[in-house]
Amino acid sequence: NLGVRVANLEKKADNVKITGNIRYSYAEKDGDIDGFSNKLRSRIWVKGQVNDDWSYTGMLENNQDFTNNAGDEDTKFQRAYVDGKIGGVAVEAGRLPLNLVAGNLYDTRADGIVASYGKDVKVTGFYAKPTNQGKVLADTPKVDKIEVEYDNVYGAKVDAKFGVVAATAGYTVFQDAALNGYEYVNDKAKLVESVDLDDNKIWNVGVAFDVAKNLNLSANYMKSSEKYVTDDDDAIVVGLSYAGAKAAKAGSFGIYANYYDQARSTVVAHTMNGEYGTHGFKGYMVGANYTFAKNIVGAVEYYDL
Repeated sequence: NLGVRVANLEKKADNVKITGNIRYSYAEKDGDIDGFSNKLRSRIWVKGQVNDDWSYTGMLENNQDFTNNAGDEDTKFQRAYVDGKIGGVAVEAGRLPLNLVAGNLYDTRADGIVASYGKDVKVTGFYAKPTNQGKVLADTPKVDKIEVEYDNVYGAKVDAKFGVVAATAGYTVFQDAALNGYEYVNDKAKLVESVDLDDNKIWNVGVAFDVAKNLNLSANYMKSSEKYVTDDDDAIVVGLSYAGAKAAKAGSFGIYANYYDQARSTVVAHTMNGEYGTHGFKGYMVGANYTFAKNIVGAVEYYDL
């Protein structure tokens, strides 16, 4: 009896975990998009157990921009969701992270629900509101600009493993698209025109596998129902990576490279650090990361888009 009581006390003592991370980043940019960025991002994560099957996650984020003294930095609740199981179905609901097509289509927060079933063959469905829709269509900041924005997103995908090969196929619909025009008034964007567009329907297929020990090759293809700005409506992204820095293992490292050819309609909130403008983008990136000490990781990346 005493053993059971002690085990229960230990379980309750570990019911809530508070963790955090801080990221400093500096980037130089030249070409159609010129200038530099100098930022600090801090996050505090709170995670706890509701019961044996359900947990909750919350995250506060603060951003500091060192390129100005405008005082426009803020702290916001960027994640607040529960996850658990209903029968054999895994469910996430709330303001959650949503990653679509390996982050090449969308990789940021969204308000909604994600449900998945299976292991080696996993079927996933989702419905959400995109809350951070990424880049604008204008090439130059602080001038009149245009954005494509969506009210909702839903879709389904299938992920499967066949030995060393991981394959994926999916269908995503960004609903109630609008082409919104803004102008800057006292450094603040003001909506001046909005034109309704058709839903953006995108299907995708992808594959990833190890070609050698720690060397992984991946490829993803997307096809959109819409053409924004140019006549392009599809995308291909090919990636090659070797190993990778692990935060818990000092001295671990990785090198990686990607090739992109993406129409603007296949990009909503891209996961990469590179800059892209009006017409979608084509080009490459190379990068490397290294763990200097436990939980201290550095990275350097170069983009030509």
